[in-house]
Amino acid sequence: MTAPATPPTFDPVELEILWQSLISTVNEQARAVQRAAFSPIVREAGDLGNAVFDRRGRMVAQAVTGTPGHINSLAIGAANMLEEYPVDTLSPGDILITNDPYKTAGQLLDVTVLVPAWRNGRVIAFFGSTIHHTDVGGYGIGAGGRDVFEEGLWIPICKLMRGVDGASERNDDVWRFILSNVRQPDHMAGDLHAQMASGEVGAQRLATLSDTHGLDDIEALADEIITRSEAATRDTIRALPAGTYEATAVLDLADGSRIDIVCAVEVDPEAGEITVDYAGTSEASPWGINVVKNYTHAYTTFTVRSVLN
Repeated sequence: MTAPATPPTFDPVELEILWQSLISTVNEQARAVQRAAFSPIVREAGDLGNAVFDRRGRMVAQAVTGTPGHINSLAIGAANMLEEYPVDTLSPGDILITNDPYKTAGQLLDVTVLVPAWRNGRVIAFFGSTIHHTDVGGYGIGAGGRDVFEEGLWIPICKLMRGVDGASERNDDVWRFILSNVRQPDHMAGDLHAQMASGEVGAQRLATLSDTHGLDDIEALADEIITRSEAATRDTIRALPAGTYEATAVLDLADGSRIDIVCAVEVDPEAGEITVDYAGTSEASPWGINVVKNYTHAYTTFTVRSVLN
């Protein structure tokens, strides 16, 4: 009977080299999409997020360029996209897309593209990008939309590109639906191509990294990074004083009404955990200013992480 393979171990120096190499890879991915994008808000304001994920859809490294709303919601979005299209059902050349606000970045203008990285006929990682497109039709930017369907085109999780004989081919029906529902189809197409190209840049750099360090995949490396990151985070929380910290804020709306935001942060040093509770916050507004759960989670975790750092 063959003994199970022993997972590789990484000494601290090797781990730091590999982790920083992954961060450099996604930084290059971010620069690529920023240089190639058609939308000024991406090119000039850096309204984007880029990251690399393992086969299980876990974020392993993120680019330093971008917004916390994009980066942290991208982590949730990639997992949701792979739930719809499991990794072993993908073919070389497949590329996924969505702007579902309840599964990714919280508004229809933010479009997520997920590019698989292949090695020896097997997906070893995914390079994801979320960018703020200029237009997705509909109402666009503003609080006047009465529901999400007024705000623009809703792109479900689907294949933007399909793998055919190992090559990517346009999923023509998806492209026609998208470009027929926006005011500037050339800008939309240009930004989508920029996102796909940046994912390919990441995949090429990862292939080089894998060749250099003899990696068949990044699963063991991802386990090490995520385990150490969680341990370091919990250790930091354990150094904090226990207690519940509360705060409130009031937003005045143009119609004279107001929104109360209530937040309670509970620190449990013994468990190494922080719980954030928004109980008492106002109900959903009739105006287009509501925040979906994954976007709330994204900015909440960013704030907690910033305090811990």
